[in-house]
Amino acid sequence: MIRLFSLLFLFLCAAELTAREEYRYDLLMAGIPSGEVVDIWEKISTGGQCVIRATSDMQVALSRGGFEMKMRTRTVAEADCGTYRPRSLTVERDEGGGPVVTKAQRVGDRLVSTTEKNGVIEKQELPLAGDAVFFGMLFRKYPNEFFRKKGTVNAISEEGLTVRHITFDGRRDGELTVVDMVYEGVPISFTVRGPVVTGTAMNGGLITYSLRGETAPRNAASKGTGDMLAATAIANGGIPVKQPRRVTRLVALVEQAPAAIPANCPQKIEKSGADGWTITIDTAKTPCPGAPVPADTAASLYEDKDDPAVKKTAAQWKHIADRRVLAKKVMAFVYDHISDKNYRHGTLSASETLTAKAGDCTEHAALAAALLKALGVPVKSAYGLVLSDEGNFFFHNWVEVHTGDGWVPADPTFAQFPADAARITIARSGDGGAQEREDLSLTVLKFLQGTRIAVTGFAHE
Repeated sequence: MIRLFSLLFLFLCAAELTAREEYRYDLLMAGIPSGEVVDIWEKISTGGQCVIRATSDMQVALSRGGFEMKMRTRTVAEADCGTYRPRSLTVERDEGGGPVVTKAQRVGDRLVSTTEKNGVIEKQELPLAGDAVFFGMLFRKYPNEFFRKKGTVNAISEEGLTVRHITFDGRRDGELTVVDMVYEGVPISFTVRGPVVTGTAMNGGLITYSLRGETAPRNAASKGTGDMLAATAIANGGIPVKQPRRVTRLVALVEQAPAAIPANCPQKIEKSGADGWTITIDTAKTPCPGAPVPADTAASLYEDKDDPAVKKTAAQWKHIADRRVLAKKVMAFVYDHISDKNYRHGTLSASETLTAKAGDCTEHAALAAALLKALGVPVKSAYGLVLSDEGNFFFHNWVEVHTGDGWVPADPTFAQFPADAARITIARSGDGGAQEREDLSLTVLKFLQGTRIAVTGFAHE
């Protein structure tokens, strides 16, 4: 499951903090009540210095595919009083398995961070420019008048631990101030009364929250589907495709999509009209050329290939030299091992999935990748849209395996090696870091801004 609400970790506050302040927000996804956010602001003294501390606690319970997924995120950010220069950040995420904990500290002119899950550690350093401020502290550092115009501002993403360049266009609306931001291509609208943000709507109202007791943001979804999986599906507006898991060649017209759709083997992209692209996926063109890089065999937060249980499980195939045979066995094993196929979790790591025997496409992909990496086989995670039997494209996660002579897509969710061609790749893993994870969430949100897909041709095996 892609974390569509990852950008909701915003701190909402009054302009001048004189004492402890608490704000409670109701969270809606696709128009359905899905949780709450509690923000607490305090002015404290640390080592004789004045510090602003903002604590944000988000609890989410949403329906996906008939299952309820519960997640919790607690964020604590500290900044210098007056300048709001970042001092530290702690983010703890509970996605149904072991917690993911990020800790960052200002060291000189850099923000040095570590992210840890089940013993796997990700390190990162971010230069702090003179105007550096956490995204959630923008409305504290800058008065409302600053946003009542067109402009740009830089902010540090608490989720991606990177600097984002944000454009905005604000205006007064009676007693309210409305600020429309564009965050890396994703629209976010803030409604402010005096110094307090009363509501936020992201991506045209797909994700909103409002101050308890206030009305919902004016552009919130008017009615919901009750299911985030259905709300994020994109219908096939073209010819119907029977048995998509047997498709070896697919041609589709994609309109109003982000320009970031990659053109690579086995996916060919051609411009079509003013805002369209013709995409051809042909699995006969695999394996695809390209040499692996160190990250393709390294452990990551969710592909914990050095976990003892993962290594022990992978050892049963260490005698298999043919990587194609090996990949096929691993895909079949993962498909059979995850007997409880559900959408209850955010993302479990490979070792957690091995124990739980449960999960959706993200857990299938993470376990398959970790098992192959444990055997020294390079693997990339692939993200995109897969066509279902019912004729809808759903966001999906699979893998690409380097067979020694190139890359071949494989899909453990369907026990496939190679994977079928009824899918559109929108991203492949690189370093697997925090920015990459947030960029993926942003790409998904962009696709949900009116993208249309119509299959125009296909062929079966």
